[in-house]
Formats: sequence, structure tokens, C-alpha cells
Amino acid sequence: AVNDGKNLEARTKMLVASNMAIMAFSMSGLFYPVHNVAHAVGGQLRIAHGEANAVLIPILMDKFPKHYLNSAEVLADAFGFHSQGKTAEEIVSTAAERVRDLQKKCGVNEKFNQPIDDTTRELMYWAVKFDPSGLFYPLTDVVIRETLAAAF
Repeated sequence: AVNDGKNLEARTKMLVASNMAIMAFSMSGLFYPVHNVAHAVGGQLRIAHGEANAVLIPILMDKFPKHYLNSAEVLADAFGFHSQGKTAEEIVSTAAERVRDLQKKCGVNEKFNQPIDDTTRELMYWAVKFDPSGLFYPLTDVVIRETLAAAF
């Protein structure tokens, strides 16, 4: 679907994957830090939600790894690498690299292309801080600011 938008079979499979993703999203708890930021980025800069998530996932895995530590083994399994002898931190780091590999294969940038000024950055900071999805798992001020700096 990424390489050929006219391929109906690939697009159908992408739609099925999207539906599976929303079910996993609602049940996993892994989504919280990503969506807080994705909502702000989309709201301020009109970046599509899926693109925002695709860019932000590995950044948040780097900036806020403790959120993913309890799911390290699941991440290793999902990305198909051996975790034996690795710490949870190492597994999360490797998973973030696998996400970056997938970004490259799908033509997703590692950062957003839009330049932002200090006013917009501050608006996004507050949008992340008060995003409803952040009520369940709030990000620290440092994580929010470092994530925004890494994403632009």
C-alpha cells in the first residue's frame, strides 16, 4: 500500500492492520506518551495523526524508555529479535532502531519537516501537557520539551 496506492489487496491489508492497531492501542497502554504529543503536533501544524505517530514512536522510546520497559519482551517478540542476555533498556533501544528501519522502508521521515518558532513550540508544549490522553500517563516537562526538540 505504501509503494503502490492502487494495489487494492495491499490497501485492504493495510486497513485490516489499521483496525488491529486501534484494538491494540486501546488495550496495550503503550500508546499514551505518543498520542499526547501526536495530538498537539496535529492540532498545531495539521500533520496527519498517523504520520505524527510514525515519527514520534522511536523518539519517545528514546526520551521516555521507562514507559516501555515492562513491555520489553513483547517488543522483542514483535520485532523478531532475541532478547536473551539483554536488559530491558537494551531491548527498548533495539526496538526503537527497528521502528526507525521501518520508517525508512515506508518513506517516513525521522523528524517533521515543518520549521517551528518558539511560540508554536510553547503552544505544542501546553497542548501535550493538557491532552486528555495524558491524564492517564502524564509526561514530565523535561520529556515533553526534549521530545519536541528531537521531533523538529
